[in-house]
Amino acid sequence: MRSGNLIAIAMLCLSIGAQAAIVITNDDGHGRTQQYFEKGAFVLVEAGRPAFGIDAEGNCWFVSEGQRVFGQCDSMFASMDKMRQDAMAGMSERDRTLMEQMLQSQMPQQAPDVASSGTKQIAGYANECYKIGASHEICVSSKLLEEIEREMGKSYFMELQTKFGASDGPMGMRNSTQEAILALSKKGFPMEDRQRVSAIPGMNAAMLQQLPKAQRDQIMQQMGAAGAGQMQGSQVIKVDKNGAMPELDFSRYPTVSFEDFMQQMMGAMGGSRPMR
Repeated sequence: MRSGNLIAIAMLCLSIGAQAAIVITNDDGHGRTQQYFEKGAFVLVEAGRPAFGIDAEGNCWFVSEGQRVFGQCDSMFASMDKMRQDAMAGMSERDRTLMEQMLQSQMPQQAPDVASSGTKQIAGYANECYKIGASHEICVSSKLLEEIEREMGKSYFMELQTKFGASDGPMGMRNSTQEAILALSKKGFPMEDRQRVSAIPGMNAAMLQQLPKAQRDQIMQQMGAAGAGQMQGSQVIKVDKNGAMPELDFSRYPTVSFEDFMQQMMGAMGGSRPMR
């Protein structure tokens, strides 16, 4: 084979390698999702349909109410913060107090214990696993996180992960379990996330975390094995490091700005005050 042909093949391989995306497939027992990472861009696909994405320039989009909502990520977060502030400011003193009491009641009274529960191989990656309190377990892979960080570089996506990492609760609050998950997600990419579901109808084992440990242990002892329930959640089932970004077809979705989308949502809730 001539050297020119070898060079052409090498260039083709380099080109293909440079365009490869990391594709992570997750299964929660009800359906599968794919997360795509490539050169600072991120796409989430749920049940075969595009759900959320961030491009390398810091623009965010998501699909909701049959529309593709598009805007600059920072502007979206600023608008959501203002909406929360306006919602609280528009409440009477009594309603604000009731809201704060309700939110506080949903927060565990004490931080859950976090303890190592060993190691596990998941989708070809070694994972460190941890128990969070009595009802949560998460396994994270430092190697997969390193690969994603190399692929994404100093992108807006990585900046966003550093800022948030885990979902906020109502009105932007984050409980201590979410804080523990956020801390662990900085150690490695979450490849398994399971929560205990009570076998007793009407009893949510996760709610036991809100009680003092002595009272919680007493209730669990009284419930016995029946109250232990089962662990349910999601797990990564495949990691493809030579994947490709999906061909997204938004032709069926009209594109609207985030501000227009929020106006629609406020209108649907009966609020007509314009956002500024």
